[in-house]
Amino acid sequence: MRVLLIDDNLYDRRAIRRLTRRLNLELSLEEAIDVASAMQLLAVEAFDCLLVDYQLPDGNGVELLKTLMASNADGPVPAIMLTGQPTDDLAKEVMATGLVDFMSKDGLNADVLERALRNAMIKRQGRLVFDDAGQPSSQPPSGHDALAGILAATRILYQSEAVRAALELDADAKDALDRIDAAARVGSDRKSPSRRKPAA
Repeated sequence: MRVLLIDDNLYDRRAIRRLTRRLNLELSLEEAIDVASAMQLLAVEAFDCLLVDYQLPDGNGVELLKTLMASNADGPVPAIMLTGQPTDDLAKEVMATGLVDFMSKDGLNADVLERALRNAMIKRQGRLVFDDAGQPSSQPPSGHDALAGILAATRILYQSEAVRAALELDADAKDALDRIDAAARVGSDRKSPSRRKPAA
């Protein structure tokens, strides 16, 4: 998992880098100190998630995310906003940009960060097209491929501890996901050439 941390505070960047070393994730972390350097990196490199400080020297994290939303035809990279002074109004403003999570830097620990990053991975994988083996594909989905993509996505969701825990608390959500999975399996079976009867 490739993560871009955008924060001008050296102490905070070091603290977050230390936390990432304690996570049960294969993760590489790049750093940017402002909006301009972040945009330069994002123009030439692909990232799976952004960790964005709200206050930046040449703008703020919300403005950066809105710019990325407008410029990325494939949808924005999942992002997690970090701030030293969270407020309800700020939370509403930043969540409107499609963030995965919004967290205070105060009291941030490895468990909270790992859970947020795993949620970002699920969101990112949900945007990818998958082939029959469940691997990401650059080809647009159609017919059987689209159904295979749905099946791969539901497998990813079922494998997530966070999603499984949430489904245990919400029977309606579990039922909905089970129905999507079952419908995709039926459709996939119908479209699979190996399952079609030979012509008479």
